[in-house]
This record gives sequence, structure tokens and C-alpha cells, in this order.
Amino acid sequence: MLEEGFELALRLLEHPAPVVIACNGHAVAMGVFLLLSGNYRIGADGPFRIVANEVAIGLTMPWAAIEICRQRLTPSAFNRVVNLAEPYAPSGGVAAGLLDRVVDEVDLLATATTTASGLAGLDRTAHQFTKRRAREAAVTAIRRGLDQDRETFRRLAAPDNGQT
Repeated sequence: MLEEGFELALRLLEHPAPVVIACNGHAVAMGVFLLLSGNYRIGADGPFRIVANEVAIGLTMPWAAIEICRQRLTPSAFNRVVNLAEPYAPSGGVAAGLLDRVVDEVDLLATATTTASGLAGLDRTAHQFTKRRAREAAVTAIRRGLDQDRETFRRLAAPDNGQT
């Protein structure tokens, strides 16, 4: 699941068209990383939490996840999200870089549809190549992180043959 989830995040980050994500509730762990991979992220206001909870549940944050967070979060929020597993309400998510906009839950679908329609008017070629340039360093770092994560999990899954 980990590997496929980060491959999906990369597909979102590299998609040639603008990607609008409507978050209608909680975003936890991989949900946060997928949320951060969109071009425009709209969250429903409500009693929801957005949290990368890996450290809170005893997991070391994967390299790929760290790089996804690094490319979207403010520096202070990056520290709190990655190292401290701090949960955010949607209302605080915009200032942290987790979301671009928060709307009432009843307006979420209409807002996402209107936003996507507006972004569909962008020049597709200019958007695609600009996105590629703007995200090149992040995508390279995420791919490198995914390779590091694969190697770590491979080592952890290998039977101990006295070579460790």
C-alpha cells in the first residue's frame, strides 16, 4: 500500500492537467500526502482533522512522505506536521499549506466544480510544462525518497542471514 500510495501521489503531482482535490472530511496519513499532491485543495469546514500521524503511532516518516510535505507546507508547519504529528482543523490548514481554501461542507462540490472549470481554461501546454518545471526538484526528491523507502523495507523484510 505504501509504495502504490506514493506512486499515486506522483501521478497526481505530474498529471498534465490541473488537479483539484475536494476533501470532505478527515485526511490522515496517506490521505494527507495525496491531498498535498493536488494543484488546488479545497477542504470542507467541520470537526475534521488533517494529520500525518506516523510519528504519533510509532512509525518513522517515509522519505517520500517527507518530500511531499516539504514541497507544500510552510517551514514551521512542516516541522509540526512531520516531526510532531500535529493535527490541523481545516480552518488552520490554509495557513499551514495543507489546503488552499476551506468552504462550508454543503458548498464543497460546487466550489470544487467551479474551481476545476475555471482551471480548465488555462492553456494546457503552458500549464503542463510550467508544472513540470515548478515541481521538478520535488518530484526528483520524492522519487529518490521512494527508492530509499523501498530499500529500507526490503532490508527489514529480508530474513536475517547473519549478514546484517
